[in-house]
Amino acid sequence: VEVVLHQEPHVSRGVEAVATLVDLGMAVLKRQFDGSYSTVAYAERCLQQNVHLTLTLEQDGHTASYLVVPLCFGQMRSTEPRKFRLAVHSTQPLAMETAPLDAALVATTLIQRAAEHGDRTPLLKSPALGEALVLHTIDDEAGRVIVAENASFHP
Repeated sequence: VEVVLHQEPHVSRGVEAVATLVDLGMAVLKRQFDGSYSTVAYAERCLQQNVHLTLTLEQDGHTASYLVVPLCFGQMRSTEPRKFRLAVHSTQPLAMETAPLDAALVATTLIQRAAEHGDRTPLLKSPALGEALVLHTIDDEAGRVIVAENASFHP
C-alpha cells in the first residue's frame, strides 16, 4: 500500500514571493483487539508538499482496522488552516472512511514515537532512587519534539 499526504501550496505572491509550506508528517496505526493502537509506520515531519509511506497492511481475522494520523503542528494557531489530501493506492480493494481524530491520540502517537526512537536524556536522578525525570527528543526537518517523562516512583 502506498499512503500519501499532500498539502495545498499556499504561496505569497509579489516581489518577495515564497512558498508557505508548514510541517507535514504522519503515522499509520493498527487497531488492536483490545481497542488500543500500535504504530505500524511513521513518516518524519518535513517542510515538503507531501509525505509518503510504502507499507504492507496485515489482516488478522475478518477485518483489520488502520488509522492514518496526520502530524502537522505548524498551523495550529492559523486563522486559515491548510487543507490536506490523503491518497491511498493499493492492489487490493480497501474500505476507507473519514474518522474523527482525538487530540489525545495524536499526542500519544508522538509520545510513543519519541520514547521509542528519540534521544533519551536523564535530567534528574539519584543513586538511591534512580532516574526521576527523563527527556526524549526527536529532531527532524520540521523542528524538535520534546517529551518529558516522570520516571520516579511518586507521580
